[in-house]
Amino acid sequence: MKSPGEDLIIRMWETVEKVGCGFLAPWQARRMGRANALAQRDTTLLLAQTERDVAALKDGTARLDHSGAAPRICHTTETRGNGAQPTGRVEPSFASTGMVDRALGAAAAEALSAEVNRTKALFHAESWLANQFTPAPEASVDSDWLEAWRVNAGRTSAEQMQRLWGRVLAGEVAAPNTYSLRTLDFLRTLSKSEADDIARLAPLVVEDTVPSDFPSLHNERGVGSSLLIRLQAIGLLSGVGGISIGRRYTPGVLREVAFRTVGHHIVVRWNNESLTTPQVDLNGFRLTPLGVELMRLCEVEPDVEFAEAFAQSLADKHLDVTLCSLELGPDGKERRINCRVLKNRLSELLRQHSSASQQD
Repeated sequence: MKSPGEDLIIRMWETVEKVGCGFLAPWQARRMGRANALAQRDTTLLLAQTERDVAALKDGTARLDHSGAAPRICHTTETRGNGAQPTGRVEPSFASTGMVDRALGAAAAEALSAEVNRTKALFHAESWLANQFTPAPEASVDSDWLEAWRVNAGRTSAEQMQRLWGRVLAGEVAAPNTYSLRTLDFLRTLSKSEADDIARLAPLVVEDTVPSDFPSLHNERGVGSSLLIRLQAIGLLSGVGGISIGRRYTPGVLREVAFRTVGHHIVVRWNNESLTTPQVDLNGFRLTPLGVELMRLCEVEPDVEFAEAFAQSLADKHLDVTLCSLELGPDGKERRINCRVLKNRLSELLRQHSSASQQD
């Protein structure tokens, strides 16, 4: 019996092998029937050894040995005059052969380092795909997109960014054309501080909008005007510093609209009492198409207080509002749980006052 995401994981390794990625990956070992845990352990050890080899090639304590049928990394040592402990150094030399060897060693170190970076990103991608229940799609990842991912992921050594590159590959394998080449180019130059800004904003997004009606709550989360201006400057937001951009939602055949924020659905239903409010206007700062794609990559905790505040603001407009949490069911699909109805606060106060007056 296949495990969740197995088809997607196989598709991912087959995809990256087309551009020569993942030579350290456990895919070949798994195809030969090795246990998953054993393959992962062996690959982790191999990664660690490769990183040591890269460091040795860079600092000159190792070189490429071409004496055999294939080049290999030789950790060179120099013994002291008395034959005692090795110094671990290779003395500098200006001979042409020495220069070539050092150049080849530097190139090998760079190539190995890039492959280690890509493989770590692939492991993050594999972890995400392992929890997906969707079948492998018929469409394949575009070759130009895959080449851009290979080059950029190889340049990233920070774990946070490797996780991001793994996540974007996983999403593209699961649903080709989800992320554009422009998004890959943006990620290439994304700094850690910018990534932190995006993660700070993500729980405060409703659909594709950052509602502007909660300034005090935004400030408590560190999402002030300066952060919003920075994200607009790098192309993720619009409407900051000017007139906020609104989007109008009207009831469809089911007479309801479901607003999505991280970890929650806010469901608005129209009934006889809400006929005076025929639509919902969501005013705020709109995400650009690039911003929408970046938000899909964020893995952040839900902001329960914000979800409740947004839902309550709708209930106060005489709308029938239900706030639900979201979780993944056994079939891998999201489902609503812990749903509760929010009341119009003014109407509730008037009702309580009227009830108290009748008791008197």
